[in-house]
Amino acid sequence: MPVLAILLVASFAASDGRFVALDLPGSQLTALGADGQAAAGSLSGERGGGFRWQAGQGARMLPEAISVRAISPDGRYVAGSTLDADQIEVASWWDRDADAHPLAGLAHALGFDPMPTVALTVDNELLLGGTTLDGGVHFQWSPGHGPQRAASANDTALPSCQGRRAPVQPPAGLAAPMRFVAANADGSLWVGHAGNGARRRAVIWPGHGEAQPLDAWLRSNGVVVPDDWTLVAATAIDSSSRHVGGFGLHHGHFDSFIAALPASPAAACAAAQPPVRAARPGNPGRNPKP
Repeated sequence: MPVLAILLVASFAASDGRFVALDLPGSQLTALGADGQAAAGSLSGERGGGFRWQAGQGARMLPEAISVRAISPDGRYVAGSTLDADQIEVASWWDRDADAHPLAGLAHALGFDPMPTVALTVDNELLLGGTTLDGGVHFQWSPGHGPQRAASANDTALPSCQGRRAPVQPPAGLAAPMRFVAANADGSLWVGHAGNGARRRAVIWPGHGEAQPLDAWLRSNGVVVPDDWTLVAATAIDSSSRHVGGFGLHHGHFDSFIAALPASPAAACAAAQPPVRAARPGNPGRNPKP
């Protein structure tokens, strides 16, 4: 299948304290690898589909993607959904060469009527976790074992730092509602967005106090956000809490970014664990509107 490769010379380290634009017009980053050097997301507009990006190598397009939900910690695999021959959304994964692998026969194997499914998580061993879009059936799949029903769809509540509760009111000047979609393992950094449509803006909560606009928080932590960027949503944090990913508006179109922090500003609340994403049925990565 044809794969469009967009070469970007954008290798970076967390110590740089840099704002890295992926330079993928129409893109919306939804997931980061463990070290912040790999990312995946969806594409809106005429382009459609999705992408996987790696620092220093650029992006490979995933033209069949209906949604892109996860990337493995090592950046090799991407998970989400494609359409089958009957135009039903089906959980899928992509390999290093950006080839799509739909999980055909899920409904038959798990004993439910044909309905849309999506893969929400993927690890380095290609263990997928997913769900039907109505949330009625959760499953796991791995090579050689096929699908098996699971107790949940990895729909884990975002962790709390020392039991603190996230604020519900958006930062001053931003619109409600506010939604957090990803956090580091100990709950010392949560990211998301406030507002809807053209008023939506990226926010971050450092585990205490009030939520803050992401652009202002980044600047206060040594990351220069270009003046021609409007940060729309923050969607991912890497395992070290040193990279925050999301998407914004740049010259009138969506584009994706990764902010590399010069040092982790969060006080650890627990031993380091993989970051947590609030993966729920539905499709937050499917072509949001500005």
